[in-house]
Amino acid sequence: MNKKHLAAAVLAACMILGGPVASWATGGWRDAWLAAYPDPCPELVSAAQSCVLCHDGIPGLNSYGDDMGNMNFASIEALDSDGDGKTNGQEILTDCTMPGDATSVPVTTDTWGDIKALFR
Repeated sequence: MNKKHLAAAVLAACMILGGPVASWATGGWRDAWLAAYPDPCPELVSAAQSCVLCHDGIPGLNSYGDDMGNMNFASIEALDSDGDGKTNGQEILTDCTMPGDATSVPVTTDTWGDIKALFR
């Protein structure tokens, strides 16, 4: 086998073996987060699907992504990953803001309780 064929075989092996592994990891984290939070606001679903919930850029993680460590998302709900004074859990479950972005603020000041009270 000449060098050209060997290089092509190595490149093909890397693409076959390396490509799916990277996509499995990304999809696995996203799917696990969406399973842990089955009813987040649409903005956070979109952020999870586009990877910006945990990444500043691929492969770089934001502060929320750094705090994860494993797929036990509930274990970091009490943390304030981005240092904005709101816990990760509050940002995800109540405020609909990005837990890894201190500049992310709620679109409205109404809470879910306030909205439900309008229809009582």
